[in-house]
Amino acid sequence: SICCYPPQHLSKKVIDTLVDYTGRFARELHVVGLVNVQYAVQNEKVYVIEVNPRSSRTVPYISKVTGVPMVDLAVRCTLGEKLADMGYGQGQLLVTPIQLAAMFSAFANGGSIPEPYIIEAFYQTDGTDYNAVYTRTPSIWRENVISSYAVSKIVPMLKDVVDVKYNGTGHDLKVNSCVVAGKTGSAEIGDSKSREISWFIGFRTGVGAEDERLVLVMLEVPTKQQYKSLKFEIARQLLKMSE
Repeated sequence: SICCYPPQHLSKKVIDTLVDYTGRFARELHVVGLVNVQYAVQNEKVYVIEVNPRSSRTVPYISKVTGVPMVDLAVRCTLGEKLADMGYGQGQLLVTPIQLAAMFSAFANGGSIPEPYIIEAFYQTDGTDYNAVYTRTPSIWRENVISSYAVSKIVPMLKDVVDVKYNGTGHDLKVNSCVVAGKTGSAEIGDSKSREISWFIGFRTGVGAEDERLVLVMLEVPTKQQYKSLKFEIARQLLKMSE
């Protein structure tokens, strides 16, 4: 038995299919822990040979090269812990700041995602005047990606995240001039876990169109207590409104 990781000749389409199939098998079989799936691929088509709710001999090797203690995590899941509480599973889904901001803006736009852009306008000088030669017109990129029902349920929860009464993960934001709906997150960097990507995203609610604002702060910082509030200090200055 041999194992080559990462795969050298599989297309992204095939890899995405393998990930999708494996997740669906695990959910349908109600697997809590490890699952072994044997696949065959020919001409970009994926065939399933067998699915076993157990480990395989390749797990220790993959654990070593990825730095993820899969057996340990699987046993802890079997004993009742949640994977989301262990700080793992962060490597498969990668997102850029502008992607995260665009996605989150759907909650502030009735479930639709506006098309992101960086430059709002181009100006040409004419003496002491600046004349706009191009102005960006806001447009919708994806319509109704989140249902109005889901928005009505999720936004109040996002407000609770930053509400000091509930001691949520964003309670240190402390913006008093408006109500903010937000979310915090972090992703560990490297095996030593000495640094992390620490982020906060939030938007003003209940304000006029001229005061609408969404802020995303994403920082790479040491995993020390004195850096925990840094993202909130930056976001607070950007989200607070003039008295």
